[in-house]
Amino acid sequence: ERELATVAILAAMGGVEPMARSHMGICLRQGVTPSQLGQLLDIVERNIGRAQADSVRNELEQLINKTK
Repeated sequence: ERELATVAILAAMGGVEPMARSHMGICLRQGVTPSQLGQLLDIVERNIGRAQADSVRNELEQLINKTK
């Protein structure tokens, strides 16, 4: 839960995408699915803004593609 909150906060802050990517990696290693992280970013988009969510979504896509 703490890592999910950290990802949401970093996304809302903006400009710290490398940190968000790192924390999303931790989430994935702890069993959070990419889909669940995507849902979290949907919530960020609705409540904070599309630009913030999209910048972190790009990091998530790169992270997922790297692990394939």
